[in-house]
Amino acid sequence: MALQQLKSLYEKRKANLVSLLERNPKLDPARQHQIYGAICEIDILLKTIDHLRDQEIQENYELDAKGRGMRPGSM
Repeated sequence: MALQQLKSLYEKRKANLVSLLERNPKLDPARQHQIYGAICEIDILLKTIDHLRDQEIQENYELDAKGRGMRPGSM
């Protein structure tokens, strides 16, 4: 699965969890804590996906520059 698809999937999941908290303010505190923890883990995963995507783009630029005989970073 592509990084963009994974990101979209987890953004939807995060939105569902946030919505669940907003719709049910009287949830059991332990359940709320579990949901907050899941949201935080999803945030970390989304940041990781963004980092990997940026890294992938940079590597593609470098490969493209190498193919053209240019130095990386001179674009």
